[in-house]
Amino acid sequence: HDEVVRNTAVEALLKLSAKGDRRAIDHVCRLLDHPHEALREASMDMLLRVADKDDANAIDAVCSRLECLRKEVRETALLLLPKVARKGNSTAIARARRRHP
Repeated sequence: HDEVVRNTAVEALLKLSAKGDRRAIDHVCRLLDHPHEALREASMDMLLRVADKDDANAIDAVCSRLECLRKEVRETALLLLPKVARKGNSTAIARARRRHP
C-alpha cells in the first residue's frame, strides 16, 4: 500500500514539474536506493523523464549510489549511469572510475 501511495505522489510531482526541476530530480533520486526493487526501477524511469541528459545533479546522485553497501543499489546505479550521462561525459567517467577502479 505504501508503495502505491509513494508512486502516485511521485507521478503527481512529475506532472507538476518542468524537465530539469532540481527539486523533482532530488526527490526522485532519493528513491534510487529504496529497499523495494519495484520502487528503484520506477525511480530510474522517473529520473529519465524529469532530468535532462547530462544533468549534473542526476549524474552525481547516480554516482553516489555506486558506493552503496547494498549490491542491488549499486547495480541500479550501474544500469542508470549510461542513461543519464552522454557517452564520453568526463564527470561521469571520473566518478565511476573513482568508485570502481
